[in-house]
Amino acid sequence: MAKPKACHAEEEPENFWWQRGLFQPPRAVVKWDHTIEGKPSRGIAEPGRKVSYSELFFDLVLVTNISRLGESYQEGHLPLAAALVCYRVLYECWMASTTYASRYYTDDLLSKGVVGALMFVLVLCGLRLDDAFPANTRSLGFFAGVFHLVMFIPNARVWRCLPEYRTFALREALVPCLFKGTAFIAASIYAPEEYILVADVGIIVSAIVWSLIHYGCFMLPKANRAPIHVDHYIERRSCYRLIVFGEVITGVTVNPADYSFISIGLIALGFLLVFNAKLLAFDVDVVPVSRHVMRVGGVARVMTYIESAVIFDGTMGLMGSCVKIVLGTLIESETVADKDYARAESAHLTLCFCVAIGIATLTIERLMHDHGHIFGEEVAEDVDEKTPLVEETKYGSMVVREHFDAIGSPNVKSTIGDIEFVDELNADAIEAARNEKDYNRRLAKTIWGVQMACHVMGTAAATALGIVCLRIDEDFEFLLVLAALWGITASMVVIDLLDEALLY
Repeated sequence: MAKPKACHAEEEPENFWWQRGLFQPPRAVVKWDHTIEGKPSRGIAEPGRKVSYSELFFDLVLVTNISRLGESYQEGHLPLAAALVCYRVLYECWMASTTYASRYYTDDLLSKGVVGALMFVLVLCGLRLDDAFPANTRSLGFFAGVFHLVMFIPNARVWRCLPEYRTFALREALVPCLFKGTAFIAASIYAPEEYILVADVGIIVSAIVWSLIHYGCFMLPKANRAPIHVDHYIERRSCYRLIVFGEVITGVTVNPADYSFISIGLIALGFLLVFNAKLLAFDVDVVPVSRHVMRVGGVARVMTYIESAVIFDGTMGLMGSCVKIVLGTLIESETVADKDYARAESAHLTLCFCVAIGIATLTIERLMHDHGHIFGEEVAEDVDEKTPLVEETKYGSMVVREHFDAIGSPNVKSTIGDIEFVDELNADAIEAARNEKDYNRRLAKTIWGVQMACHVMGTAAATALGIVCLRIDEDFEFLLVLAALWGITASMVVIDLLDEALLY
């Protein structure tokens, strides 16, 4: 039986998946352009590649487990360190699935079965999170290992059907899946109780080191690397992050014992804090794909961006748990004697650190993108009568164009004086436009520096508030700390919108 030939998206017939065959070879969603001297020049992405409903449902299942982690931490079943490690273990599962979906795709019966099996394994990951530590951590680690072994199947199909990417698939997916799968299972079974977290962290660090070696030290030729669909990856990450924020909102859904000013104020400030974090993550610094680090960054920058995003998403999930602990401790209890201020102080301290780490990681993400439009060479484009200024400039480019249309046209007789007047006017407009461009760039640099400085100060202020939390024992003091955190994040939003307001 002949091996089926893999195809790219544009070669695929437009009909239902079962009409194309129950078993289809995987395809690369981005292929190299080999038109320049037989060497790949750029990646041609599959048009219209969007996040599928199955991928969204997969993310929902995963984030449900993250929410369960937060509940276990709130109820005292998981210590903070164990909750963070378990989150990172779950994130390894998401990363393995997302990178595969951003490079390859198939829509046959086997792929649907694999996706269903992966979701079911994620459900199994959260079954015993209500148990005491370390039983819950062992169970999650065991099924996370099973997840990676299941991911071995679609990557093995890539190795079989796409021979040009065999070495890449072996290094980038098959070896890591086999290593993480067996290592997580072995650690969950054989690691002593006091070393279970150390073992999981060691597996994660080893996987990161392997990625650095694979991409940095032993980089394959361009034609033998499966390019990633940047648009799909960015959209998938954004969808995942938005679902995490949706789970964070559950932290403010606390029924107060009495609807007093302080209880409603605490709920409102908790929501506004999460809302400001969402604005910072999505709305105030929208990066075009052409400048995104996933498209223009090197290995170190891309890895830094990915790890910063991991930390940010984790701290946002933890922030929701801390908000729920604080609100549940303070406004669900009817009497002062029922309020566990020590637990609320601890959660408030963690909440402050979550805000500080969130601001810091978002700043790092922003630094990783390309800022050549701000810090590039200040060379104005050559503009003359053949390439007149655009109509939107405020220095009379339309006037210049009208003079050329009226005077410089072959059908209109013009005097030498008129031509000299037009040339002088055009030169003045060009010089004014260049001055405006230089001014805008200097202003952009100043605003960018102010924004970075304010991010650093915001991180320091949120950290300082955590120290204050250790000495509070009244409801209104917790209210003031939440108000201060909201003020810090709101200030970040306003400052990050300066470039939008002044330059656009």
